[in-house]
Amino acid sequence: MSTMKLRQQVLQDVISLMDKDWAMDVLQTFLEDLKEREKDGRIPGLPYTEEERKRAIRCAESDWSRGHTQTHDEVVARMEKAISSWK
Repeated sequence: MSTMKLRQQVLQDVISLMDKDWAMDVLQTFLEDLKEREKDGRIPGLPYTEEERKRAIRCAESDWSRGHTQTHDEVVARMEKAISSWK
């Protein structure tokens, strides 16, 4: 989709939601979050920056390529142990 068509579609979508207060509240919250991303590099809705996420992915890929993996059962057991320690 071209940039112009994308802009047109976004504006049409916003116009179609303008009479719905709940939708405008959600849209306003999203737009504020999007603006904050520009300031601090966060990914909207997530508690870390884009660079932190990329670093975590590179680390995971490195672990995987070196054979450092865990089975689902191992992860579940570790999480159950951690969660039980919170109680």
